[in-house]
Parts: sequence; structure tokens; C-alpha cells
Amino acid sequence: MKTKFLLAVLAVLFFVEVTNGQTQNIYSPNKQLLVELFNNPDGTLSYSIKRKGKLVLASSDLGLVTNTTSFKSLAFVNESKVTTVSDKYTMVYAKKSNITYKANKKTFTYANSAKKNIQIVFQVADDAVAFKYVLAQQDGLGKEVTDELTTFNFPEKTKTWLQPM
Repeated sequence: MKTKFLLAVLAVLFFVEVTNGQTQNIYSPNKQLLVELFNNPDGTLSYSIKRKGKLVLASSDLGLVTNTTSFKSLAFVNESKVTTVSDKYTMVYAKKSNITYKANKKTFTYANSAKKNIQIVFQVADDAVAFKYVLAQQDGLGKEVTDELTTFNFPEKTKTWLQPM
């Protein structure tokens, strides 16, 4: 009985360690915004966003489907080093017209079961998060996106605002 219990505990610890190894992240320049990417038990990829440790966006799905393959169940391949992106621009209809933008940028590469890669490029500023999917040319990979699996799961009672144009 003790052996079975010990094996069960070791299996749980191993699973926790493997799951922890599947989490990737990127912080904002001021380290107050955190984006975490992780695989769910069913193999799908999700992300969440925290600001100062508080959940801003709960576990939300990532992925695409093309006319030839699905990028729903994904395995982590690699990630780039963080680079800094900065820009200055002018807004015509805003409270502040001269904007200085600074963000951290990181590319995460994942593969589906057919060994086709998808890159997800995140830019995380001190007050914003943006990401895009990149599908590089690969043999047998369709060029038509037929479904986007991305979701945005805001916690209940989330408050937002809209900038009128």
C-alpha cells in the first residue's frame, strides 16, 4: 500500500513538473504586465494576462485552422529572446496627442501533430498587449485561414472603456 501511495505521489509531482515546463511568458518593460502561454491537458494552447499579479484576462484559447491543417493542439518548439520595440506617433483625436510607445517583443514557435509550425508574436507594453500569428511557407500548408480559435475570456465584472473617434 505504501508503495502504491509513493508511486502516486511521484506521478503527481512528475505531472506538475512536466506541466510547469510547458509555460512560457513575457513581461512588459516595467514588469507589471505578464502574459503566460501554456498547454492545457487536451493539448490546446491558452494564454492569460496578469497586471500586478491580478488576473486581467483568464485562460483564453489560441490557434488557427487553415484549409489544409489545424493549429488547435500544439506543442512548444522554441522561443526567441526578448527584444525592445519603440515608436513615437501622433493621435489626432485623443486626450494625449504625442504618444511614445515601448514594448517587449517575443516570438513563440509551436508545432501541430503534422509537424507544421506556427509562430505567435507577442508585444507587451506597460499598458497593452498585442499578438499576431505567423505562418511561414511550409510544404503542404494551406494559405487560407478558415477558422480562428482565439478567445478573450475576461473575468466577471471586468470594466472597460472605449475611446470615441
